[in-house]
Amino acid sequence: MPTYEPGDFIKVEFADETTRVGEWMWVQVRRCDDARQIVFGTLDNVPIDDTSGKLKLGTELAVSFSQIRGHRKTSEFDRGD
Repeated sequence: MPTYEPGDFIKVEFADETTRVGEWMWVQVRRCDDARQIVFGTLDNVPIDDTSGKLKLGTELAVSFSQIRGHRKTSEFDRGD
């Protein structure tokens, strides 16, 4: 079972409710509940699709393990600095 630590980044797929087309976004982990398979964190990029203000940079989220498509430690994530 994967464990995600505070500061890690996870790539999460968010499916559009109408079209079912997904958009992948990075979330920075704040904490992880392995028993419930949920990661709590904040959105770390600006959505491309119009989300009607539901999702924006810094939005706090609870993400199911089933939505996670990638994982990087902070040291592995190139933030373009």
